Amino acid sequence: MKPTARTGTGSEPARRRGLRAVGAILATALTLGLLLAAAAEGARAPSNVLAFTGGEFGPDHETVVIGVVRSPNRRCLSGRRIEVTLTKDGERIPLDVARSGSNGGWQARGPSGLLGPGVTAIHLELEKRRVGSGPGALRCRGDRETLS
Repeated sequence: MKPTARTGTGSEPARRRGLRAVGAILATALTLGLLLAAAAEGARAPSNVLAFTGGEFGPDHETVVIGVVRSPNRRCLSGRRIEVTLTKDGERIPLDVARSGSNGGWQARGPSGLLGPGVTAIHLELEKRRVGSGPGALRCRGDRETLS
């Protein structure tokens, strides 16, 4: 009997088929490994913090800064911690630490008289937040914004 490619007795086409099969298996394993690693890290969602008004309101003339957290993922809106500080006469003054509501809205309040001509900037710092637990948890990114 004469050796052929199908009998696998050392013919070149059989070796190529074997190498192709091994290459396909390795490529599949590598792809699955990369997919599993990406899933284990969890998704990340960008978040932005914005302030759209500030002033003194109410009968006590409290200093108030009002803003919103924005994110393409709705789960990143509620319960976010926003630290609000003011730069007045070259000195940083903490105003308030606010928490965002279910739609991302927030307000920071402080004593009267803080917003005046000496204020040169309002600094907002949105903390990172992890929503859920385990390897598939959503990571909401933080943000810093300076309004001057």
